[in-house]
Amino acid sequence: MFIKRITSVLIILVIAAALCSCGKSSKGMNAFVQDPDYTYKGDGMSGFPDLKKFKATTLDEDSFTPEDLSSKDVTIVNMWATWCGPCRQELPELAEFAAKLPDNVGFITICSDGSEDPAKTRSILESVSYKGKTVISGSGDVGNLMSALMYVPTTVFVDSSGTILQVIVGSPNENLAGYYLAVLNRSLEAAGHERIELPGVTEAVSEG
Repeated sequence: MFIKRITSVLIILVIAAALCSCGKSSKGMNAFVQDPDYTYKGDGMSGFPDLKKFKATTLDEDSFTPEDLSSKDVTIVNMWATWCGPCRQELPELAEFAAKLPDNVGFITICSDGSEDPAKTRSILESVSYKGKTVISGSGDVGNLMSALMYVPTTVFVDSSGTILQVIVGSPNENLAGYYLAVLNRSLEAAGHERIELPGVTEAVSEG
């Protein structure tokens, strides 16, 4: 179900999220530095900070910055952990979905414990043929976002300015690609862009 916030941010809560997500662990979280003056003010999952100012480092020791977001109409940011079963279970489908995205849509992952064992993290991603970037440490709004995280997997959809448009908590039990496409198209429309179609993906029907 899609829950509309007053701020027009749509938060998508997966049915029985507790059964298809994991509670956040402190493992590896010291790699994500929260701003000293940041205070989480949300109600449940509704208070995630936008990604406006941050610095982040990827598994391949590259940087990830707001400029990477500004080059895309919408960027999908999937947060996961190596110890989380539902996260690992959805990765193959997410990797396949990410590979089908057009150039105007970005896709990255943030691995909450990736800095503790980069080799293991890389092995997991390579096993599912994921070719994109994975952030393993960060500060500023990335640190704030990770501090506000309650469950993994959690996925946020952000526009080119870093504003969070929609959130998925947990992992869909079926038709993951169709579900993500539906949320992506809502995000594109909210950002003033045209909807897209993806080969071999049937968009899931959602309640408004």
